[in-house]
Amino acid sequence: MINSYKKAFTLVELMIAMFVIGVLISLSIFAIQLVQTSVRNTQRLDAMNTLNLWMASYHIDNRTYPRQSEIILTPDAITFSKGSINEIIVELEGATTGANSTSTNSTRYCYQQLGGVEGATFKFAVELENGNIKEVGNANATCTSWMSL
Repeated sequence: MINSYKKAFTLVELMIAMFVIGVLISLSIFAIQLVQTSVRNTQRLDAMNTLNLWMASYHIDNRTYPRQSEIILTPDAITFSKGSINEIIVELEGATTGANSTSTNSTRYCYQQLGGVEGATFKFAVELENGNIKEVGNANATCTSWMSL
């Protein structure tokens, strides 16, 4: 007697295969989101380090740090503006988007020049997507005037 059964997958085997594929896709999406978050946080930290280097150079040239009113924070860039001088310190492309603990579509930055007219100290801070705050500068004070970009 000859068996005339066709070799095929059963419904249960197909459902298990679809379940496994679904789990793999969901894990992949989660991993991609983690990588994107890491990239945005790296861009934020890079912008902060660039600003810190610019501040050191400015302080060497002028023996003071720029006033708060001279540092302009926009979603596109951090700019120094004094009189007729308007200089982009660092571009913020990609460093202002993404979720953080207070907003789903912006990043909080803070710049403070402390020490009165002499501008002896400064503090620059950024809030990362996990809610951690990273600061640079030589001031011991915490930032109080946050801007969401």
